[in-house]
Amino acid sequence: MGEAASEIAILKSRGSASDARLAAAHEQMRSAEEDAAEWKRKYDIAVRETKAALEKVAASSFEKDFQEMLQQLKFEKEKTEVLLKEKDEMLKAKDDEIEMKGKEHEKKKSEFQKLQIERLAQIERAQRHVESLYSDWDLFPPKTIKDPEAKKPEDWDYKEYIPDPEDKKPEGYEDIPKEIPNPAAKKPEDWDDEEDGEWTAPTISNTDASSKMTMKQMWFWMLLTLFTLVGEWHGRCYAFLEEERIGLLEIKSSIDPNGFTLRDWVDTSNESISNCCEWWGVECDNTTRRVIQLTLSNVRDYSLGDLVLNASLFLPFKELRSLDLSVNAIAGCHENQGLCC
Repeated sequence: MGEAASEIAILKSRGSASDARLAAAHEQMRSAEEDAAEWKRKYDIAVRETKAALEKVAASSFEKDFQEMLQQLKFEKEKTEVLLKEKDEMLKAKDDEIEMKGKEHEKKKSEFQKLQIERLAQIERAQRHVESLYSDWDLFPPKTIKDPEAKKPEDWDYKEYIPDPEDKKPEGYEDIPKEIPNPAAKKPEDWDDEEDGEWTAPTISNTDASSKMTMKQMWFWMLLTLFTLVGEWHGRCYAFLEEERIGLLEIKSSIDPNGFTLRDWVDTSNESISNCCEWWGVECDNTTRRVIQLTLSNVRDYSLGDLVLNASLFLPFKELRSLDLSVNAIAGCHENQGLCC
């Protein structure tokens, strides 16, 4: 390919030189034609002058002058004919040279096109060769493989992490103070009630009265529990894909119940289980077909108000590596749901 490119560059350079010489030859031909026209004009003038001289000689009867003038005109005529013949021969030679250079230019152009076609063919052969290498050789073997002997423990039960739908707040819940004195706090030994006033213990949050948690706490405990479950069963146990499909539909029902954004998350018995990997915002592992990424940013309709997340919805996804729930008006997480505290 390098030699072909070099040959193409040489042919291009020669072609440019041929074009320049051809233009110069055309310029010389035009100059010769102008010279010939000038000589013809002089010849016509000489003929007119000769006729005038003859008329003058006839009128004056000066035979001698007439003969001398006639000889001079004859000489001028012969000289003009010689010059015209030389110009014709020069123009013919230029035409032959232009024709020869044109044929040479066409030949070089044909050779250039042939080399270009051969270069494209070499590139195509190289591409096919590279493709055959990728298809014949296992260049990128998988780093991990599924354990064929892995099984789910018989005592494994997701219900342990699902909240009791019949669970209700205890009576008097609204009257429970949000903050209580810290029972572990002790009065400093150097505290003087007379000088410092009556000592009161610092307050702490009352967990019995907290129905919501901060976003930072929610994400910390939710991700901690998810990664704990993934680390515990990854490589030993894989849940059925049907469980993940049902889990996705439950997430949709919680975050986007109107289905404005997650409209392709449809529960239909005619759909293949693997179709969930083609849903918007879902990415699956090519080998295990398990959900590894959920991108659900800004899918919730703001008219629905704040969302208190049920974090246990994400328990079925054992290989989940990335989760994006930003811009969904999430205000916190329900209590007593395994992933929150």
